[in-house]
Amino acid sequence: ANNKWTNKSVIGISGPLSTGKTTAGRYLEGKGYKYFRYSIVVEQLVVEKGLEPSRYNLQKMGSWIHNEKGQRWLTTKLLEHCDEHSLIVIDGLRFFDDHTYLVEEFGPSFKHLFVESTDSLRELRYKTLSR
Repeated sequence: ANNKWTNKSVIGISGPLSTGKTTAGRYLEGKGYKYFRYSIVVEQLVVEKGLEPSRYNLQKMGSWIHNEKGQRWLTTKLLEHCDEHSLIVIDGLRFFDDHTYLVEEFGPSFKHLFVESTDSLRELRYKTLSR
């Protein structure tokens, strides 16, 4: 077996906007998992360019990364932050390549959690969080 799989538990979280992905990730963090999200890499690049990490700039950089560098590049950069941890939760898987790369890296130690909630609850959360 691949040594990256030994004694590791990696959980990737995805789902629509305002479904509770971050809440699920933070819950797992409370159970001993180290919490990461794709946006930390995106935000780091925005700040390195001397830009404000606004939603607009983060979305623009995220699109650039997806189109120019690719999701595999982004996942590689994210995993550089995760190396020394054995319990890892990654918030914000959005593309098929995110899932595929993590399966290739961690095999059976990777689990993909898809969070769902009702439209009315998502709308309430979005309005609350957007203020």
